[in-house]
Amino acid sequence: MLEEIKSAEDQWKHQKITIKDLLLCSFLILICNLVGYISSLIQFNSIRAWYPSLSKSMLNPPNFVFPIVWSLLYILIGVSTCLSYKKARKKEKSFVIFVYALQLLFSFLWVVLFFGLKAPLMAFVEILFYIFIVLNMMNIYKRYSSISYILLYPYLFWIIFATYLNLIIIIKN
Repeated sequence: MLEEIKSAEDQWKHQKITIKDLLLCSFLILICNLVGYISSLIQFNSIRAWYPSLSKSMLNPPNFVFPIVWSLLYILIGVSTCLSYKKARKKEKSFVIFVYALQLLFSFLWVVLFFGLKAPLMAFVEILFYIFIVLNMMNIYKRYSSISYILLYPYLFWIIFATYLNLIIIIKN
């Protein structure tokens, strides 16, 4: 990990940020937030009626924490993808976007399963695949930028925490 941080510091010193880069990062962050907004519409009724009735972990954060954390994570995901996209060779750029889209799909699918269908067990199985996708995303992005790789750690840790919360709901309910 220390090696990645040193490499990231070196990369950051030599970064040129253009208007095109800022527009791409903004677009990728906007797409993440759009998926998050659509997810919030799906979970709206469940958060009011079903979710409060569940027995949860003592570590379960208050509901207001989730949109704050996800907004910050969306920024990290967008910037990470932007940096990897910028460094990728022309024929690899579409793969970077594919991986970005795939993790967004799995993020959205978890919300549909957990809150939309009220199926915590199915959501738990899905989130295990989701973690696998994010780990692969990190390894793919690491090829292009140590910064991209490091920026995704909070995302990975949050999903692992969400997996724990999901599992406790299955066990207690």
